[in-house]
Amino acid sequence: VEVVNPARSHTRHPLFQVALAFGAGVSRAVELSGLRGSAGMVPTAVAKFDLGLYLDEVRTREGEVHSISGVLEYATNLFDRSTAEALAARLVTVLRQAVRNPERRLSTLDLLTAEERRRLLVEYNDTAAPYPADKCVHELFEEQVRRVPNAVAVASDEGNLTYAELNARANRLAHHLIGLGVRPGGTVAVAVERSPQLIVGVLAVLKAGAAYVPLGIDHPAARVRLVLEATQAAVVLTDKAVAPTLDFLATPPGGPLAVAIDDADTGWDTPVDNPVIDCGGAAALAYVMFTSGSTGRPKGVATTHRNIVELARDRSWSGGEHTRVLMHSNIAFDASTFELWAPLLSGNTVVVAPPGLTDVAQLSRVITEHEVTAAWLTASLFALFADEAPEVLASLREISCGGEAVSGIAVRRVIELGTGTVVSNSYGPTETTTFALRRRMTQPPIGSSVPIGVPLANTRVYVL
Repeated sequence: VEVVNPARSHTRHPLFQVALAFGAGVSRAVELSGLRGSAGMVPTAVAKFDLGLYLDEVRTREGEVHSISGVLEYATNLFDRSTAEALAARLVTVLRQAVRNPERRLSTLDLLTAEERRRLLVEYNDTAAPYPADKCVHELFEEQVRRVPNAVAVASDEGNLTYAELNARANRLAHHLIGLGVRPGGTVAVAVERSPQLIVGVLAVLKAGAAYVPLGIDHPAARVRLVLEATQAAVVLTDKAVAPTLDFLATPPGGPLAVAIDDADTGWDTPVDNPVIDCGGAAALAYVMFTSGSTGRPKGVATTHRNIVELARDRSWSGGEHTRVLMHSNIAFDASTFELWAPLLSGNTVVVAPPGLTDVAQLSRVITEHEVTAAWLTASLFALFADEAPEVLASLREISCGGEAVSGIAVRRVIELGTGTVVSNSYGPTETTTFALRRRMTQPPIGSSVPIGVPLANTRVYVL
């Protein structure tokens, strides 16, 4: 201990927390002159270590080894009985395999019991649920237009757009794109600041039968060129605020055509009815989103209409908490897929935060003034919120967080305010269309870490 000098704690042994004692005498009979005795465990109220396994050989009267018996002792502030029993069952599983096949390497022995294997491979992945797997994103949106035309689709500091109004604006732009030569199977880049116009733009691209390619408006020119080259986008949707930063698109000649979305209400004499376009069905490409490129050249993740619909119509968002969903992510970040389409494909409202919001106070104002009911935050922003404005988070019906390890302390701080807010750890890479697993919490977590939960509907997850 003096040499290693580990961090000391009164709650555990400084060098190790698990003890295995073999030949501990726990089952050895005692023979004394004139007396016959037997051995047994003396019950203790305190575990000496986190786990202690004390084993001994059980012998016959002739002295032959009959079996191995013992006791597993565990600290109840770390493990419950079912966990300790599961550990014991795994040990027995390993020992049985070793006895039957003594030539096998330890690394090839299976730790899982048959019941655990069935639970992990079958029960946890029994996630099949119905969803409109044959519908395109814009088709489901148009269904909501027919169902609730006067409901608010988009709310922002600029005002509200109803489903009917949003649909009409998107249709005008879609017809304009079609007139420019945009066809099913093509791609249209989108470089628009976060705004209602941005939603008009991506919806119009889908209605024209193409796939949208989000461009980070603050990304370096070299990256933007790389994305445009990889996706062969013939058109770039932009707005007057962003267009000056994209002047490099004009060189060399023959590059993508820039279309200012601001001109939609004044410069285009196009129909407001839904375009009749065969986009290729639910398996057609809906968007291409590029990875960060932190480990090499950025790669485009191709996402289909079915991928988006599967996420947006997941039963996880159907409990009433997601009636007004905050959209504050960059369109080039995959969280925007959830923020945009989960509400719009269900007849709910997207609350669009103004561009450039960077601090808790500004976001708090948007959440409060627009009566947001659900939001997704990166784990780091969530932790910052929990420090500076936990009451704002507690005013939401559900707050989701992820992108990195979520702080259990931050989750506890919000839940313990007692407002009934659900805190969810939503986990998944871009390749699985934003989320793959989700852990919903209404009680404070134990410890500082938060599990990533169980698979969403129609998702199978294997830990290797």
